[in-house]
Amino acid sequence: MRNLISLFIIGLFTVTATAQVEQVSYSLEFNAEQCMFDVYMNVEKGNTNTTMHRVQLNSQISVIAPANANINVEETFMPLIDNQTKSSNTPASWEVTSMLNAPAVSSHLSYHSITPYLNPAAFYGDIKLGDKVKLFTFSVEPFLNCASDVRLFDNESDPTSLDEGMRGANFKNGFTIGGLHQSYTGNTEKVGPQKPAINVLHKKGREIVKDIEYSAVSSCQGALEFAWMKGDKVIKTGAEAPSLTNSQIRTGQYKLVLTDGLGCSTEEVITIYGDNATAGQTSGLTVDKGNLTSGIDGAEGTVSESHGIADEVETLVNMFPNPAKEHVNIDVVAAIGQTVTANIVNGEGKVVKANIINTEMTSQEQTFRVTIAELNTGLYNVNVSIGGEFSATKKLIIIE
Repeated sequence: MRNLISLFIIGLFTVTATAQVEQVSYSLEFNAEQCMFDVYMNVEKGNTNTTMHRVQLNSQISVIAPANANINVEETFMPLIDNQTKSSNTPASWEVTSMLNAPAVSSHLSYHSITPYLNPAAFYGDIKLGDKVKLFTFSVEPFLNCASDVRLFDNESDPTSLDEGMRGANFKNGFTIGGLHQSYTGNTEKVGPQKPAINVLHKKGREIVKDIEYSAVSSCQGALEFAWMKGDKVIKTGAEAPSLTNSQIRTGQYKLVLTDGLGCSTEEVITIYGDNATAGQTSGLTVDKGNLTSGIDGAEGTVSESHGIADEVETLVNMFPNPAKEHVNIDVVAAIGQTVTANIVNGEGKVVKANIINTEMTSQEQTFRVTIAELNTGLYNVNVSIGGEFSATKKLIIIE
């Protein structure tokens, strides 16, 4: 850490050996208005009551980000330059003083040390137990995956200077104020960007649609993107909330994924079985042979009444990926308790892998992962039997 401390501060060491602020923690919080991160110092123990107790001494705040990311301090707030009499309005500078990109110990991350510039001397105002003091704001570029890899360094679990690829660099956090006593004790839980919220499932005519409630909207969070999925397959996307019409509704599970410009996403799974559909724990709607007949429309939602036989399930079999190499997934939709069996048969009608499925359905849609690495390349049939009354044959192509 930087040792640019004024002679005035050094003189204070002869007056006091310990700081009155004895324990502080760091907080990292996303600022939705600026689309940056604010860093705070939280007073966990002690307070200040003299000028010497308010002086900022050598400190380090380290930020971890994705590899090749740029961290820039955009604005500083505390401490204030020459604030001995609590009359200054000029924040001291916090600067990125060292950076290490993609060390061997964690090649997907980068490490950034941020320290205060202390010449001339900088002082806080009066601070007391429980105070939360904003120190500075920094930007991250590029901003990826909802900033899931942006966080404060953890002194207990993150790499030390001796770990592979760290090159002797010490990124441990530290904070001293008013003396040589080390006040830093740890970090609070990170507050990241708010994710978009899927609020209400409801019907509109003969469609399944979504009402979207999006919190903390700001320009950098960008437009929302929506995607309806069935298994691994995207069946409908759009920049506005898309709906599923009756022609797209089949028995099984559907997933609505909502993503903003920061890569923050929320998803909700809707299970359609027989003539019922449910979303989450409290919302539901009814589908009758692919057509909506009743549903919900409200902030909280209530389970809709059924029209038809609730436990009647359209039996379906789907297989993916195809062609396949080492594994294939077999997706089965059937009534709970139905027995499912399946074999793989070659072109000559010989069973080459028996009982790849042999079980009872415990839910109305299950996916079975089958290893096929030992089979030769070529064309096969996968024969699936459900309840002794339904059978399906799926062509399977195995490639190298």
